[in-house]
Amino acid sequence: MTIGEALKAERKRLGLSQSQMTGNLITKSHYSKIERDLFDIRTNDLLTILNLHNIDVVEFFKKISITNQEENTKAYLAQLHAAYYTRNIKKIEQTSSKLKNKQLQTPELKNLEAQASLLKAYLTNSINTLSDKSKENIKKIIFSNDEWQLEDLRLFAIAISLFDISELNSGNYIMGGMTRAHLFPAVWVLGSGV
Repeated sequence: MTIGEALKAERKRLGLSQSQMTGNLITKSHYSKIERDLFDIRTNDLLTILNLHNIDVVEFFKKISITNQEENTKAYLAQLHAAYYTRNIKKIEQTSSKLKNKQLQTPELKNLEAQASLLKAYLTNSINTLSDKSKENIKKIIFSNDEWQLEDLRLFAIAISLFDISELNSGNYIMGGMTRAHLFPAVWVLGSGV
């Protein structure tokens, strides 16, 4: 979400017109272009508008930060997958390096780093030579979330070859309180227990 989109969302939430949102601070025409991301807004004007309508500044910027982080995560994922499918090891390494250099290491970024590591290992036929420490770190990332999202499942699928069949059969890996029966109900019902 851009600043313009966030301002528009706040204005609509408050039920205000563009003129009411800006007061006498800037023209309606100029503000309209800010909401459509055609113009940038000066910091002082933004803070004045937020304060004028008692909009929490921290919460406002969290929306923008979270959305930008989600967009960056999607962009990194797209880069990794494009590099994998075109067998571009250098691009995987570059993306991995960017991920490692991020100041804020979120679970999503750690997941992407693990995916990059695995994709590179598959392309270089070195998946079997990953250190035990690397393998355990990847497994730790996979099982660090209580509730799995799509990216967690994707990482699990990519990393499945790291698991010994006995690890998967033992039931020692419990994901978000879900056992194998929850994750693989059709197989469990059939009685194979796999």
